[in-house]
Amino acid sequence: MARKGPVPEPVVVSDEDREKLEAILRRGKTEQRLAARVRIVLALADGKTLRATATEVGVRFCADTLTGRGKAE
Repeated sequence: MARKGPVPEPVVVSDEDREKLEAILRRGKTEQRLAARVRIVLALADGKTLRATATEVGVRFCADTLTGRGKAE
């Protein structure tokens, strides 16, 4: 039987906030760690799981947290 991971709280992003977050991603000078955080928030707001979000954004999934690549767990 597959182990069930933690169920994240639903992320709700207003239309106005989504526009602001997407604008951050479109800017050419956005710091990469900020861009990754924005992608995580948007993916979770779209209803994706933590594991799917981690895979999509390129970070490791660790229990109920997302950790950056190359960081010790």
